[in-house]
Parts: sequence; structure tokens; C-alpha cells
Amino acid sequence: MSDAPYLFDYIRALVPILIAIFVAYVAYQQWQTNHESLREKLFDRRIEVHDQVAAALSRLLREGFPAAGIENELAQAWRKSRFLFDDEVSEYIEKLREAVNDGQFYHSQAALNNEKRNDYLDKEHDRLNWLAKQFDPLHEHFAKYLRLRFGRK
Repeated sequence: MSDAPYLFDYIRALVPILIAIFVAYVAYQQWQTNHESLREKLFDRRIEVHDQVAAALSRLLREGFPAAGIENELAQAWRKSRFLFDDEVSEYIEKLREAVNDGQFYHSQAALNNEKRNDYLDKEHDRLNWLAKQFDPLHEHFAKYLRLRFGRK
């Protein structure tokens, strides 16, 4: 009978500790849920930029030069990419945009200049061929950012 008061003291001491452990577990679970939600939102924004660049390239290859608005679409994707990716992806998108800009320039010069028309058409064709080969590199540049893994790494 004399052990009963000590038992209640132990229980009173353990209850707050057990509650604290439970609260810590719930907080950790909420943190994990929020972290995964953030990763999913970041994935959605990144895939949007990827799709925007891929769509711009597809449209350019379908329509050829001059393709109205392609350069602006790539510039918009580049602006977004600076905040969502490292410099490698942003620089790659900028390189694509410059190639489109060059192709547009060569196309316009070919229309104006009869003396160097063939040179400008060759350069335009080279730019278009280079851009046509950019789908695989595009996916490679974006691949490490578009893996969506949940749970532990």
C-alpha cells in the first residue's frame, strides 16, 4: 500500500512526457506533409517551364521562321527559370532564345538582301537544324529537377 503514492507520482511525471512525444510526432508529420506539398508545387512550376520551352520549340519547327512570339515565350520561360532552376538551365534557355533570335534575323535578311540571300538562308537552316536537335538536350537539362520523390531520399 505504501507504493501506491509513488506509482501515482511516476504516472504524473510520465504523462506530460508522453504528451510531449505525441505532440512532437504530430508536428513532424505536419512538417513532412508541408515539405512534400512544397516539393509538389515546385515540380508543377518547373514542369510548366519545361512544357513552355518544349511547346515553343515544337511550334517553331512546325511553322519555321519567322515564328511570331516564340522568342517572347522563351524569354518568359527564361525569366521564370532563374528562380526555379540553377544557372545551367537558365543559360540553356537563353541559348535557345538567342538561336531563335539569330534565325529570325537571318530569315529577315534573306528576304531583304538578294546578294547574300543564300548565305542567310544557309545560316537560317543551320539554326533551325540545331534547334530541331534540342529536344533530347532539353529533357536532359530539366531531368534532375523533374524527379518527384516522396518520403526519404
